[in-house]
Amino acid sequence: MKQKFIAIAFMFIVSLLILSGCHKDDTAMIVSENSVDINGNGKNETLVVRMVDGKYYEDKEPGPYMGWKWEGTYIIELIDPKGKIISTFNLNEAFSNHTMIFMKTFDIQFRDYNNDGKADFTIGQYASSNG
Repeated sequence: MKQKFIAIAFMFIVSLLILSGCHKDDTAMIVSENSVDINGNGKNETLVVRMVDGKYYEDKEPGPYMGWKWEGTYIIELIDPKGKIISTFNLNEAFSNHTMIFMKTFDIQFRDYNNDGKADFTIGQYASSNG
């Protein structure tokens, strides 16, 4: 009887969360998750771009940022095949500590841009709509 009550209570709580529109913590949002052999050892690491502080909201003002977006502070994490974080980089620091905005999730394209035999990538931010 007790197990049946717990199961019903659990289903009720899950239903309430779904109906209330509750979703996962937006401040831990992963906007990009990519598999790449960054160190050339034949094993893929995971490169993640994660919002660690900020908000997800709809901007209704006409312009380049109109629509749903994640705005805040981001880090890049390199994670080994066992799930251990190898390296962390504060992405906002590369953009003069400005708040960063991403409108949707994205994949990172890796290439050897500087011909050193290692995978490179770029990430940019919208700067201006003024010619």
